[in-house]
Amino acid sequence: MRSDFSLVCLLVALLFFSPSIMGAPIDVNDSLGLDAPGRIVDAVVVDLNANLSEGNSENSRRGPLVIELHTATWCNPCRPAETEVNELLNVWPSIIAMHHHSSSIDPLSVNASNETKSLQGVYGYPTLVVDGRWVLNGS
Repeated sequence: MRSDFSLVCLLVALLFFSPSIMGAPIDVNDSLGLDAPGRIVDAVVVDLNANLSEGNSENSRRGPLVIELHTATWCNPCRPAETEVNELLNVWPSIIAMHHHSSSIDPLSVNASNETKSLQGVYGYPTLVVDGRWVLNGS
C-alpha cells in the first residue's frame, strides 16, 4: 500500500512540475511578518510580482505547487502518507504543503479544514489534493 501511494504521489508531482516552481522555498512567517505560535493557518501564497515576460508565460502565471494532505487521527495508512509528503518536500522544497488532520473528538479540529474537505470531495483517508484540482482519494 505504501509503495503504491508513494508511486502515485511521485507521478502526480512529476506530471505537474515546471521550472517556474523550482525557486527558493517561501517562509510565510518571514515574508508576512507574522509571529503567531499556536495558531493554525490555511493559506495559499500568491506571488503578485510574477514576471510574465520571461520563459513560458503559462508557467509563469502558475504559482508554487500546492499539495494538501487530508488525514485523520485514527487513520493508520495516513502515517506513511505523511512520511511520503515530507520526503517529497525534501526533494522539492518549493512545494507548499498543507496538512488537514480531521478529528471528530478533537476540540482543536478546525471547521475550515472540514469545509475544505467537503468542497474538494474528500471521502477517504489519506487523500492528496494537488493545486485544488487533482484529487487522489484514499481507501
